[in-house]
This record gives sequence, C-alpha cells and structure tokens, in this order.
Amino acid sequence: MDMGVTTTEMIGSILGELTRNCEVDACAVISRDGLLVRVNPQSILQAETFAAMTATMFGAADAMMSSFELGSTSRVICESNLARLVVSHSGHRSLLIAMAPKNSNLGLVLIEMDKAAKKVEALL
Repeated sequence: MDMGVTTTEMIGSILGELTRNCEVDACAVISRDGLLVRVNPQSILQAETFAAMTATMFGAADAMMSSFELGSTSRVICESNLARLVVSHSGHRSLLIAMAPKNSNLGLVLIEMDKAAKKVEALL
C-alpha cells in the first residue's frame, strides 16, 4: 500500500470490499464508546447518532452476557421486517456494523464481516 494512505482510508477500503462482496447496504467501524471511525457510504445521515446507539446496544448485550457468566459478546444481530443490523467486535477497541436487507444471505454477510473485522483489528 501507498505510504501516504491513512488508517482511516485503509478502513474505508475494507468497508468498500465488504459492501462489494455481499449484500450490505451500509457499514461502519466505530469505537466501543460509539465514536464513528469510518462509514460506507459516506452519505449516511446521522451517522454519529447511529454509531452511538449501536455501541450502546452492543454494550448492553455484553453486560447481560457477563452478568449471566456467559462470556463476552462477539456479535449482536437485530432484525426488523425490512432489514438486519449486525454488530461484531473487531478487536478490543472497535466494532464493525453492517446493515443488510432482510432477505440477504446472512451466512455470507457473517463470513465477510468476520474477514473484515480481522483486517480492522490488525489496523487498530
């Protein structure tokens, strides 16, 4: 890679690859505190609010798993009648989020998210 490429740009490339490889309408990398690192596409409205709410949801799931001594949370999937929201850990400091249509191939989305999460973790 070009020496002038920033970490944020590399994460953007990973997110672009994720949207190309499976049925993902939008994706993002956020900090565990809910701060937006990078979003794809850049046109997502209220991305900062979305990031904060997603981190809160993941944190609540993690707290519940810990309170029942079930280990740490690796993924949260939220489904509606229109879409799926998948939140996956991507290291100790970040989360990977993907929004996919309800009828998308969930297995493929999860496989591609796992690949992307490992790449993000290596960068952060």
